[in-house]
Amino acid sequence: MSTIKVKTDYIRSMTENIEDGISRPLDFYHLDGDISFQADGVNYNVTFDDELDDKLSSYRLRTALYASNGLAFELSHHAINRLRLVRQTEQPNAAMIVVAKDKNHASALSKMLKRRFSIDATILTEDCTDPPTTLRKFLRSNDEVIIAVAMVTEGVNLKRTRVILDLTNKTTRLGCIQLWSRAIRKENFSQTGSSYVYSLAHPPKVEIARNFEGATLHTIKSDGSGATPSGGGSATAQTGLFVPINAQATNMSSIFRGIEASPAELALAADFRSKNPILAEGMSDTQLGKIAATLNPDRLAAPSTLPRAETYDETRQRLKVTVTSLANKLAYKANREPRDVHKAWINKGNPRHEDADNAHLEKKIEWLVQRLEKIGVPKPVNHSNLSPAQ
Repeated sequence: MSTIKVKTDYIRSMTENIEDGISRPLDFYHLDGDISFQADGVNYNVTFDDELDDKLSSYRLRTALYASNGLAFELSHHAINRLRLVRQTEQPNAAMIVVAKDKNHASALSKMLKRRFSIDATILTEDCTDPPTTLRKFLRSNDEVIIAVAMVTEGVNLKRTRVILDLTNKTTRLGCIQLWSRAIRKENFSQTGSSYVYSLAHPPKVEIARNFEGATLHTIKSDGSGATPSGGGSATAQTGLFVPINAQATNMSSIFRGIEASPAELALAADFRSKNPILAEGMSDTQLGKIAATLNPDRLAAPSTLPRAETYDETRQRLKVTVTSLANKLAYKANREPRDVHKAWINKGNPRHEDADNAHLEKKIEWLVQRLEKIGVPKPVNHSNLSPAQ
């Protein structure tokens, strides 16, 4: 039996390519959240800072990835704002790759991007009749976003990519590096500026981002048009009853070339940039956060003690997310589609979800809780620090 060996054209470290101007550095942003789910009859309210076993960690990530949850929406919002800023100020044809965990997830994300941001995204999955042609058309277009499922890894050349929105459950080092490195390439070496990766604050992904520049690049010849499903491990849940409940965004942190910035430092960076735009030009938020924290250490150590009043829109968003979460849970328990739950509410003479004011949303929450109680689900109770519901 013969063995085939593939010889690379050259091998370089990520740091070498960045410092020589061949590749772009990556600016990583990680979003944490308050995440609630039920596993084997036990309710959990956790964040990505909580230490969990593999099974619960998988459930936490799966809950956070749901397109209907506030966490995925908020992360998408940050990524799209970044993309549009890059297109306005640096590169008019800049693109974003959104990576979904499966084709159903890709479809849900596409609908969310269309509804919330008026983006008609190209979808690249195994269902495409001709994936290479779909990819080439996107490459040559000026379209903003492509949503892919395990089809934009090694060998795929999409050099106008400046933002990656990582909403996949792939957590292996190789898989993450292959995905994220799609954004380090340039259309020509004269281009400057970082590229950006937005992902959840899932500990394995944060650790890989922390050491990203330690990776070695093995470059081989490619026509850049390949689009094939990739392998790689994922955070796969173990058997057992799992019900996603809710996921709300809390804090954003960042990593740039091994330097980390806390949420408080990023807040200082935003303030510093608004007051010193010329000085801040060309610097990452992570770098600015460190500078601002050094210049104003008292501001970093003294958060406001006065709670900020919630605005009407913030209350509305919170209520809408709660309605969606409860409706999803009711549909799951009743073996129905979520849209059937919402139709039942509308048929009672109530307004549609998107047309309801805060008072109607509060009434809908009460109605959903009552429906859940009728099928044996107790009223939702928040329990922090992984405490089972009493």
